[in-house]
Amino acid sequence: MVVPPPKRRASIVDRLAGGLLVAALAAAGGWLAAPSGTVELPGPDQLGRPAPNDVRADRDYRIIDAGETARRRATAAAAARPVFDQDEAAASDAAARLHAAFALMREIEAGLDSRQPPADRAERRRVAVQRRDAFVGRLQLVLDDQDLAALADAGFSPEVEGDLAALTAAGLDGMVVTDVALLPEDGDGGFTVRSLRGGEVAGERRVTDRAAVRDLATAREAVARVAARRLTGVAAPLRAVLVRLALAAVRPTLVHDQAETARRRDEAAARVEPAVIALGRGERVVAAGETIEPRHLAIFAGMRARRSGEDPLRSRAAGASLVSLLVLTTWLYGRRAFPASRTPLREQLVLALLVAGAMGTAAGGLALADLAQDRWPGLPRAGLGYLLPTAAAALLARELVSGEAGALVAIVAGLATGLVASGSFPLALHAAVTSLAAAAAGGGPRDRRRGVAVGLA
Repeated sequence: MVVPPPKRRASIVDRLAGGLLVAALAAAGGWLAAPSGTVELPGPDQLGRPAPNDVRADRDYRIIDAGETARRRATAAAAARPVFDQDEAAASDAAARLHAAFALMREIEAGLDSRQPPADRAERRRVAVQRRDAFVGRLQLVLDDQDLAALADAGFSPEVEGDLAALTAAGLDGMVVTDVALLPEDGDGGFTVRSLRGGEVAGERRVTDRAAVRDLATAREAVARVAARRLTGVAAPLRAVLVRLALAAVRPTLVHDQAETARRRDEAAARVEPAVIALGRGERVVAAGETIEPRHLAIFAGMRARRSGEDPLRSRAAGASLVSLLVLTTWLYGRRAFPASRTPLREQLVLALLVAGAMGTAAGGLALADLAQDRWPGLPRAGLGYLLPTAAAALLARELVSGEAGALVAIVAGLATGLVASGSFPLALHAAVTSLAAAAAGGGPRDRRRGVAVGLA
C-alpha cells in the first residue's frame, strides 16, 4: 500500500510573504483605481483666458450644464405660441342685452299708450328718465338725457332696436383687439386662439395671419359704414344716438391670456431634459493654451462638486479593499478547489507580478488611448480599451505556473482591469472572458502559439 506524503503546512514565512503580496497588490490597485484630482481647475475669473495646462477628467462624469439647460428651456418657452381668448358670443350677448332693455321700455310705453288721453311726448320723456337706471342696467351702456329723449321719441321701437343691434354686430363680429401691434408677426409661428362660450373653453385653433384680426379703430370704421348705409331714413338726432351707442359697445373680443400663455411656456420649458455633459475618465476637457469658454466652466464646476468633501486617501483605501477582497477570495477558492496544488513562494511572487502588471498595463494603455484620441479625435475612446493585451497575464500564469493558476489569474486580472478603468463592467467582462479563453487554449510548449493567438484575439 502506497502511503500518500504528508501535506506540507505553510510556514510563517510563507504566510507573511503571502500577506505582503496581497497588501502590495491592494495598494497598487487602490492607487491606480482612485481618481487623482490633483490638477487645479481654473475658476470663473479665467473665462476667456488661455488654459494654463491640460485638464482631463479624473473619473467618469455626467455633469448638468445649467447654462445650456437654461438656454434650451428659454428657447422652448419662447417657441410656445401666445394664447388669446376670443369671446365668440360678444355680438349675440350685446343683442340680447339690447332686446332686454328695449323690451322693458316698450312695456312702459304700452302702459302710457293705454291711458286716456294717451301720454304726450314730455310725459314719455319724463317717465323714460325715471326708468333710466333699469334701462341702463340691462343695456350696459351709459346714456345722457338727450340720448334717452331721442329713444323715447322713437318709442323704443323694434325697428330702432334692430338698427342698433346691426350697428353693434358690425363692431363686435370676428376677432377684435385693442391694437394689432400686440399680436405676433406673421412669420413668428402665429398664435393660439381659444374660443370661449359662456366663460368655458369650446375649442382652440392656430391663427397665422394677422389680417384676420381687426383693431378697435377698424371695428369702429365698420360701424360708421353700416350706419351710413342703413340709417339713411332715420332722423339726425336719433341716428347720432344710435351711432354713439354702437361705438360705445365696441370692445376687444380677442384678449391675450397671460396666465395661460405663461402656464404653457412653463410646461414647454419643463419638458426639456437637462443638458448633460458626459465625460469618460482621461478625456481631455481643455488643452493648454485653449481659450476657456462657459462650457468649460460648467464642467469645472461639476468636477468640483463631485470632488467636494472627498478624501483621496479614503478613495484609495476603498479601491485597495476591493482588490484585496478579490485576491483573497480567489486565493481561498483556489486552495479549496485544488487542494493538491501548492504554490511555492517564488510562483506566488510571479502571479502577484502578473496581476500587478495587468493593472499597470490597463492604466497605461488607457492613458495612451486618451493621447491617441487627442491626436485622432475620430477614434472611439470606449473601443480603444478593448485593444489592451489583458489576456497576457493569464496566458503567462498558465505557462509559467499551472493551468489552475492561469484560470484564477484570468479572473483576478480581468476584474481588476475593469476596476482600474473607472469600474467599467463591460471592459472587466471582456478582460475576464478573453483571459479565460487564453488560459484554456494553452496547455504546454506545443500549445503556446494557439494560446498566444487566442490571447491576442
